[in-house]
Amino acid sequence: MPIQKTDKEEVIAGALELFRRQGYQRTTMADISAACGLLRGSLYHYFPSKEDLAEEAMGHVDTLFKDTIFSIAEDETASPTARLARMGAATEAYFTARRGGCLIGNLALETLDTIPEFRPLIRRYFERWITAYAHIYAAGGMSPRAARAEGRKAVALIQGALMMSRVFEDTSALQDAMMKLSKHPPTPENEVEEARNRDLKQN
Repeated sequence: MPIQKTDKEEVIAGALELFRRQGYQRTTMADISAACGLLRGSLYHYFPSKEDLAEEAMGHVDTLFKDTIFSIAEDETASPTARLARMGAATEAYFTARRGGCLIGNLALETLDTIPEFRPLIRRYFERWITAYAHIYAAGGMSPRAARAEGRKAVALIQGALMMSRVFEDTSALQDAMMKLSKHPPTPENEVEEARNRDLKQN
């Protein structure tokens, strides 16, 4: 088989697919070389180690989410509910188009205890995701502290749904999670307090 001319972006794309499908630990540089049609020496020209390649791959995913999904939260021309719906649709579309769930979430489970250098990249990705939801919730009237707490819950719900989707080979768990987040945004604390006061008066 002739060796193909492959650029750095194609190597990253090939590595992403392998990391998603078979995990970081099981994927070797030889696997990536074969998938990209490269001699192993040519692969090392781009990336000195698998760790370097994984860091680039995580950076690629992080930037993609920042530009195409998390940025939706900053659209002040749209209502909080509209932003939640758009962000949910974009998130669902991304993950349903790719097998293997959340690459960075998977890498977190595999490597946080063994490759501490990955931790800042993994944290940055999840911090941006939490912040995006928190920004929308704050725009809907929640306090910054409560909005951040709800943002963490939202991301945890999505990650759990992705895991269930993989376990049962069924995307309905992800669809249900995104519908819940899009259709039922958290109620601002002032409304919760008003409802609590109404209940107290009725009792």
